[in-house]
Amino acid sequence: PQYVMRCPHPDPSPYGPRGQIVFTLLGHWLAWGRQLTRVPIAVDEARFQWAGPRDRKPFERFFDGPVRFGADEDALVL
Repeated sequence: PQYVMRCPHPDPSPYGPRGQIVFTLLGHWLAWGRQLTRVPIAVDEARFQWAGPRDRKPFERFFDGPVRFGADEDALVL
């Protein structure tokens, strides 16, 4: 089964640029999960609403899976 961790952060963000905040939150969730379980968790897909960078390769390396920018939601699919 697939699990989806959604990040329903408000728009506009009260903390700064929304895309950066959401990426940081989802990235931390994954990093903490990897550290706590000592399992190299990979995503089936990382989804972000923001348009994203020119080069998505660093994001795909970090999430260890495909990254989709311009998505309908901000989420990690596991």
